[in-house]
Amino acid sequence: MSEEMATITEYFKAGRSSDIHIKEKKKKKVKTDIAVEEVEVIDASTLELELLRGFDLDSRFGPCTGISRLERWERASKYGFDPPKEVRDIILLHSNETKYTESVWFGLKI
Repeated sequence: MSEEMATITEYFKAGRSSDIHIKEKKKKKVKTDIAVEEVEVIDASTLELELLRGFDLDSRFGPCTGISRLERWERASKYGFDPPKEVRDIILLHSNETKYTESVWFGLKI
């Protein structure tokens, strides 16, 4: 009873180890998506108008109906309420434009 035992190399076929790595690399390829965020661009005039609207709606500086923004700013300054200096600068810079000189309530029929 002499049976020959098979060697280990007969059970496992020899191959190059680099072939194994190539197959693994192919399996590991992952599709990558680049996330793009939308960025809202805000121009300077929009920021200025937002600041002026904030000034209009801030009750610390007194009522804003019936007077211009500059008159309101000067009144608040006179009584020591310390209004933002940027507001005055913006108003003076755009002194010929109603949307800068008058409050958000200007022209509304109540």
